[in-house]
Amino acid sequence: KGANTFDLLYTLDDHLEEVVGLDRQACGDYLVTFGREGSWIFYDLHEGLKLNTTTTEDGVGFSCGAFHPDGLLLGTGTTAAAGAGVLVWDLKTQKSVATMQGHKGSVTSLCFSENGFYMSTTSADHAEGVKIWDLRKLPKAVCHYPHLKSCQGSYFAPDGSQRVLTTCYDNHLSVW
Repeated sequence: KGANTFDLLYTLDDHLEEVVGLDRQACGDYLVTFGREGSWIFYDLHEGLKLNTTTTEDGVGFSCGAFHPDGLLLGTGTTAAAGAGVLVWDLKTQKSVATMQGHKGSVTSLCFSENGFYMSTTSADHAEGVKIWDLRKLPKAVCHYPHLKSCQGSYFAPDGSQRVLTTCYDNHLSVW
């Protein structure tokens, strides 16, 4: 009972502050949640069991996050108060292995390309808009797309073309 009737199976309430995002690992067995307090929590999705909590050492607050397609890395966007950057984490060591700076407003979303070479990030600062990062050539963004208003999401087209779709508070979807 429950799996096909949409009954509540369990509640995950381990964060100390607002949960700002979640993502499912590609294998489908694991879930990660991102907290405003600067922690990400790794769960067994089938059992609802907390497997691990990782917290930033300096209290950096998260604003979003996503799994890398290889399932071994994790990206977390940070708030403007915390520097408006992106931290890339190694899931095995639970350590931050890369930091990207460049947004002025909080990072509102991040997304990895299917091949894992690129990451797009959006910002609450419309002038910064969307940044594209070549993960093989860190730490600088390879390009950015300014918008008229705050950007809320970016996604790589699923056809492998490396086109980027962006959503903003300017009432339209842009394809780059």
